[in-house]
Amino acid sequence: SERELASFSSFGPAPDLSFAPFPAAPGVNIRSSVNSDDYAKKSGTSMATPAVSGAVAALAQSLADRGLLPERERRAERLCALLMNTAAPIMSRQQTVSLRGQGAGLLDLEAACASSVTAVSADGLAAVELGFLDTSADQTIEIPITLFNFGTQPAIYLVDPQPVLTEETATTSMVCKVLSGAQMEPSADILTLNGGETASLVFTLRLDSGVHGYVEGYLQLTGMGVPDLTIPYLGFAGDWEDPMVMTTGGYEPMFGTLSSDSEQFTLSQTAVLSPNGDGYCDEITPLYYQLRNATRTEYAIYNANGNRVNDVAHCLGIPKDSYASMRGQSLLDKPDPEEGLVWFFDGWVWDPLTDRYEMLKDGAYTMRITLTPDGAGQSQTIEIPFSVDTASPRLVSAVAAEGGAVLSWSEELYRGGAQAVL
Repeated sequence: SERELASFSSFGPAPDLSFAPFPAAPGVNIRSSVNSDDYAKKSGTSMATPAVSGAVAALAQSLADRGLLPERERRAERLCALLMNTAAPIMSRQQTVSLRGQGAGLLDLEAACASSVTAVSADGLAAVELGFLDTSADQTIEIPITLFNFGTQPAIYLVDPQPVLTEETATTSMVCKVLSGAQMEPSADILTLNGGETASLVFTLRLDSGVHGYVEGYLQLTGMGVPDLTIPYLGFAGDWEDPMVMTTGGYEPMFGTLSSDSEQFTLSQTAVLSPNGDGYCDEITPLYYQLRNATRTEYAIYNANGNRVNDVAHCLGIPKDSYASMRGQSLLDKPDPEEGLVWFFDGWVWDPLTDRYEMLKDGAYTMRITLTPDGAGQSQTIEIPFSVDTASPRLVSAVAAEGGAVLSWSEELYRGGAQAVL
């Protein structure tokens, strides 16, 4: 089956644009031991981490068996470089999956054990951290790569011009596209390294003025009878403060309403709150796709006249992509409020005039959410409409029909998207 990046996978980069994550590893539906001497399928970091640990151990043993495991102070660097250089970039329908999600690609232990060449950037990392790129004018950036053949047999690689990729910064797209106005050219089209030899290869990145957004991709060397090598790179061109904090593209902010069993959400870009304790629409929670970590998120309620009713909540330290499963246009599992990723509103607000909490009166409202991003960027505000409806509709008529009945309700039922629950 086609490899896919898990919707709940961790995402980089760090706020300073340092490269993260490094490699990806299998972590969904992994057969694992459980209590009572049994096995079950598990998912998450707890599955991917032992996969990486096991790969490191197996690779170290493979190198040791061939007498190629370096001294302790250089051992970690070689193991990390080999695993990243030979990782396989994950594709989705012939498009490269976001480097911010997959990092260097999916671990390929067989390729890592078969390779005797490492390729690292100037800082010794098997990835290139371009950082912040000023594109107020045309830019030419040289990226030196050092290759070392620590084996005994020669290794030959073909080097072709490389596509430069980018991602949409204001949508939840998880795949890359070709970046217009950018070119990546290698200093050689073929490279041969004999055993014990070090060689340098320079890639030249050219960016036209005005290019904006993520600049990313893989520097790829096609091995002739040896495993291919890849070096991921990532940077950002233009104003780092410009990308939106919360998306308004294909995944508009919306409300989630808990069902009576509190296990599933009904999603809607408008919501009706009916806080009467019957288990239907008693609480709503705002859901949105978040591109950056937030130091503070504030929630306030406004009435139909645009007047502020009151501040109702604030949250600290909400991580980016809090509702990753919204990528599939659904949120089936109830988020855990104790994790700080979700906040439920039950219609009660503090009234300073009465010095107590009061229930919102029936009517139309707007929830205004202001998010302050971590590290860079101005605060951003989104608004999601909702209404409060506590009035029961009147049954106007009930006419028997074959196999059932036709029910007519008063107009109150249809205002603001409300519905009858029988």
